[in-house]
Order: sequence, then structure tokens, then C-alpha cells
Amino acid sequence: MRPEIKKLISANSQHGDLSVQWCIPDIVIKERKYQMEQKANELLPSIQKLERLLGHNLNITSEILKDRVEKAIQNQIDEIGVHVIPLNTQDVDWKRLIDDAVARRPPFQAGEKEKGFRDAILANTFLQLVADSPTTTSVCRLVLVTDDGLLYEFVEESTRKYANVRILADLNELEGLINTLVSTVTEEFVKDIKEKVQLYFFEKKNENTFYYKDKIRQKIREEYGMELERTPSKDLIRENGTWYIGAPAFMRKERQRLYWMTLIKVKAKLYKYVYAEPSIEQAPESAVGGLDAVQYMIDKVSGFVVSTDVTRRSEAGAGDTKFQVYWSVNLSQNKRLTLPRIEKIEHAGTDWKTF
Repeated sequence: MRPEIKKLISANSQHGDLSVQWCIPDIVIKERKYQMEQKANELLPSIQKLERLLGHNLNITSEILKDRVEKAIQNQIDEIGVHVIPLNTQDVDWKRLIDDAVARRPPFQAGEKEKGFRDAILANTFLQLVADSPTTTSVCRLVLVTDDGLLYEFVEESTRKYANVRILADLNELEGLINTLVSTVTEEFVKDIKEKVQLYFFEKKNENTFYYKDKIRQKIREEYGMELERTPSKDLIRENGTWYIGAPAFMRKERQRLYWMTLIKVKAKLYKYVYAEPSIEQAPESAVGGLDAVQYMIDKVSGFVVSTDVTRRSEAGAGDTKFQVYWSVNLSQNKRLTLPRIEKIEHAGTDWKTF
């Protein structure tokens, strides 16, 4: 489980005025178990080589790895206190599921091959939880977090009649919802003011917004310059691109002051230099004698040119460097936003995808 998820669960499991139960569909656990077992088995040949090198049998088999993966998963489930929710196969509308799969309706992906069966199982597990839970908003709220667009669309449409069900795209939205519920403001209040707060913090090319006036980009560069230059490997070159400003997540309210967190992502590309064999080509008569000696060597006898410029730059990956900007603003009685200030800026890591 990702560190940010564990952190969120740990920080929000013991609210005095809000009981939170964290659930994982059984299909997610089984999929993760499969992935971990595959990775573990990929390492077996290396272990066998080590045994031959040491002349000692470490007695690590695929069966042992499978058992250790099972225990590792169970230990983490117990540690963070999540509930594994199984699917009741008796209550699944299998005819509809089959029809959706054949017609490539969400959560199934359109295309020649059917994709989405595990997402459909996950969705049905959540829908069964919704059906078995109280529907009164003040008593129970249910939230599904997913960044899968088709799954999001399917579950949102399937739960449209439930006022106490929310489908969220990321952890920031979930954290904002929890903070809304445990604060003195209503969820409707935060929803109504969120767009106004977002435009107050940042609007493209609007120099009067807080992002420009307080020089937040410059502050991030000054405080985290090394993180904006860091690469996953020393042989790679980094080039930063567009800065993306996320929607604000509500944190808390203290008297008339509202506290928010805005996620900023800096897009970056990775490059590496590829070294090729020197190229040899026949030199035109007009070129002989007039070429830069640093770049070429001339064989006067044969009339051939050998190029020594043998490097080219190749794209090697991309990533997002994330920063969490914690800030606050005062809300006047006529709902004007005033007196903004930065509380702190934290580096939230970089997600790299290398080719």
C-alpha cells in the first residue's frame, strides 16, 4: 500500500465525532497478491545463482514465496485496520454483467478484446455495500476512490439515486471530504465556495491571484531546487516542463479562517545520450581541406571523412514532481476572501516512468 494511503488512514481512523471504516474489495487484494507473487518468482533464478555461488542451499522455493506474500499482505491489513469486503456472487446480476462485457459498456473498455472484468467485480462489491448500508446522509456516507474513468462513470451512474454516496478521483478529494465532515462547516458550504477559492488561489495569466502575488512558484524553486533537478539515475538528464495547479482540498476551519491544500505538479522529461558507432562517408572534393579538424579527420589518400560527433539525445522517461502547498485565507461575513498566507510547502515525491 502506498505511503500516502497509510498516512491518510492513520490520521483519520480515530476522530472523536466521526467513525471511519476503511474497506478494500477482495478482488483488489487478490490482484495485488498475484502481482507480488509474479515479482517474487522473477527473483528465483537470481536466488538459485546465489546458491551456486555460495555452495549453500537457501531453501527458497516458489511455495515459500507464495506463503510469505500471503503473510505480508495479511500483516499490513491487520496493521492499518482495513476491512476486506468479499463479493456475494449470489446477488450479482450476471446477465447484465455479461451483456455489458459483450457490448463494451462501462466499466468494460471498448476495443477488440474485452477488458474490465476485475473492475466490474470491484464495482459490484461496492454496490452490494451500498445496498446493505443505511441511506440517511447524517447516519452513513459511502465513498469510492478510483482514478479509472470507466469505473468512475459506471459506479456514479449506478448510485445516482443515493444522496449519501460519493465517487472521488483521488486521495486529496477524500481528505477534503473527511476534513469537511469533522469541521464546523457543512459539506454544501465547502462545495459552494471551492470554485471561488480555486480562482482566488490561481487563474491562468491573472497576476492578481495568490499564486502570482505571493510568488509561490519562486518559493518552491528556492526551497526545493534540488528536487526539481533530481533524476532517478545519474546517467539521465532532466528537463522540467508545465506546472499544473490542482483543485484546493479543504483541511479545516478555525473561526473565520479556512485552511486549504493545493497540489502542484511539475511535469518533467528524462533524456539520455546514446553513443553510436562513428560514421564514415566519402568527402566531396569541395569539402576536403575546409572541414573543422575537431569534428572530422580527413584521410587524404582515400578521400573519406570520419565523423567523431557520435552522440544523440534520446527520450528515456517522464515524471511528475509533486508539491503540497498548505495555505489559509480569511472569510468575511459577506463571503469575501482576504488576508491569504502560506502555512507551509511540502515536497510530496516524484512519480517516474522510465522507458
